[in-house]
Amino acid sequence: MYFFDGKHHIVFQSYESKMEMKNALSKCSSDLILGENASPQTAFYSVNIHLGWNGQDCFGIGICSEEHGLKPQLLYQSDISQLLLGFNREVVAVGIEDPKIHFRIRLDSLFHSFFVMEKPKKRILIFHEIGVVALEDRDNELWEEEEELEDFVIEDFEITGNHHNLIFMDAPPVSLNFAQRIQGINELNNPIFF
Repeated sequence: MYFFDGKHHIVFQSYESKMEMKNALSKCSSDLILGENASPQTAFYSVNIHLGWNGQDCFGIGICSEEHGLKPQLLYQSDISQLLLGFNREVVAVGIEDPKIHFRIRLDSLFHSFFVMEKPKKRILIFHEIGVVALEDRDNELWEEEEELEDFVIEDFEITGNHHNLIFMDAPPVSLNFAQRIQGINELNNPIFF
């Protein structure tokens, strides 16, 4: 996969082996490898960020994945020059122009997907198999919804108006109003439970 935002070129690739991934990263001026403690390591990916219009300066991020049917995902935050990478049981934020880890969120189950809410204020929802974590645009974790969901495996979600319907593997769907919950936390500093 290739992406160009008018400023940087971002290339996402997969590899058969860790050695192939490391060889690809060796072509970058600097690199960072994530997920090296994954067990077993069954899939390997790289994100190469070519800085500037000509893309000559390159920073590479390698990902060692447990796979489990879910491929790593990236969420590019161009306004703050940051990539969010979701894989295995974690989400890692890496700076693009300052290539280092900004923050890391460890999840209690396998990462599933990202969803960006634009209103009432930009928030990022991080779905994992048994819960949801909400972030402000940068790195401030607002809340985590897991305890009431921990007996169910989230397979998917869909949006209906202001509600997010969580679809479970072995249970009926649950409808949550994340916007109301976020507004309640912001205004009352106390979560609104469903």
